[in-house]
Amino acid sequence: MEIHVITKNVYGNDLFYIKDPEAASVVKRLTGRKTVTGRDILSLGILGIRVTVSEEASEALGWNVEE
Repeated sequence: MEIHVITKNVYGNDLFYIKDPEAASVVKRLTGRKTVTGRDILSLGILGIRVTVSEEASEALGWNVEE
């Protein structure tokens, strides 16, 4: 399974959303939130889910895409 994360700037805050509505619904049931955090993204990866992050989301998280 692959999940793609995008960012949206809402009132000056970068929020991270899962692009696929079905995957977003499942993660929302687990977390109780529409958005995900950097820790959520890392945890999904630990569970073996391939998570791709948009360049904008990576920059907002402070992650270097090339690493």
